[in-house]
Amino acid sequence: MSTAKDESGLGLFLAFLADFRSVLGVTSKGILLAPLAAVLVQTGPPWPAISTTVALTTVVELGVLLAAFQRFRQHPPRSAPGLFVLGAAVTLVAYLALHSALVFYDYQNAANVGGFRLRPEIRSRLSLDFTEQVALSESHFEPLRVYVPWSVHLARVALLSDWLLLTAMVAVFFASVLMRVRQVTVKVRAT
Repeated sequence: MSTAKDESGLGLFLAFLADFRSVLGVTSKGILLAPLAAVLVQTGPPWPAISTTVALTTVVELGVLLAAFQRFRQHPPRSAPGLFVLGAAVTLVAYLALHSALVFYDYQNAANVGGFRLRPEIRSRLSLDFTEQVALSESHFEPLRVYVPWSVHLARVALLSDWLLLTAMVAVFFASVLMRVRQVTVKVRAT
């Protein structure tokens, strides 16, 4: 006798999610710990707050897993998910480039996001003695006092967006591998 949970696909999704957590647990000690661990070791975006970044990352990860499950359930991946590996690698390189170019640290080693464009009054003062770092220090590491506000906001959103895209690419990669393994396992059991 089938239940409403099985007919809606929820039972299958919950089994898939349990399998996903098992697979990811082998590589990162838990599906929801990876975003938190990355933020804590300062590889995650410093904006917004850590709790918000972790919540957003978790929501994106779960949404991607739901979409991947639906897609791969109807059209299982036929081969190794090389495209997802390539996408994740490109996204990782872009994220690291943005992070190294835009993130700065204050005297207490707290990370903050700068901007793409200096304020005109700061840019006009630049010299060998007055660098961007000196301007940040004099402004008590307030990026909106050194950079044009729109460029700070754009930098923050770009860094966060790339982080979320990277998380999504990694989740799709693991989901495609898992669905491929499940597809092969079902065929083996049937024979």
